[in-house]
Amino acid sequence: MSSQQKKKLKVDIYVPMSTCTCEWQGFVDQVFEVLTPYIKEIEFDTKDSASPEAKARKLPSHCIVIGEYVLASASELKDKLPTMLTNGQNDKADEAWEDYWRDFSNYPY
Repeated sequence: MSSQQKKKLKVDIYVPMSTCTCEWQGFVDQVFEVLTPYIKEIEFDTKDSASPEAKARKLPSHCIVIGEYVLASASELKDKLPTMLTNGQNDKADEAWEDYWRDFSNYPY
């Protein structure tokens, strides 16, 4: 990767997808209002807060996950996202996920 190519920050938005969209659409709208100015610098995914991954991490039903950080609101994301983007948080987030999955993969099923 050249010095001009910057890895995008991975942002996961967790909502209870098995419920009516009306239950979580406002939360997602607020999150995207914060994310839109940074859309070229991030990679996002919307995930189900009832998934095994979310349950294993004991995530709340509405949250934003960036690496090891769990943010409960769009206002918290608004406060922390610029710093995460400018301080190389993406590398730390990747390392945190790698550590998490390495530990998680050792669990017996």
